[in-house]
Amino acid sequence: MSVSVTLRPWLLAVLLSLPPTAGAMTLHEVLRQPEQAQRSIIRDSVGQWFLHGDFALIEGFAEEARTRKLRTSSGLWIIGLL
Repeated sequence: MSVSVTLRPWLLAVLLSLPPTAGAMTLHEVLRQPEQAQRSIIRDSVGQWFLHGDFALIEGFAEEARTRKLRTSSGLWIIGLL
């Protein structure tokens, strides 16, 4: 499945300030990973943002996921991973 996503500048800068295991990946790169990796990367990132109190990042990511109706490669709604 080919995914083309244009990101708002703030989201591109944030997404994903991922855990060290994932490195600095864009959402497009995340969505090219195997399904389980996509889920883990998104959940881990949001979990880290939560632990650090970065609620604006979580809200921004959720808004982006809702607005763009983003899904994983298997069709799972990304908003459901939050």
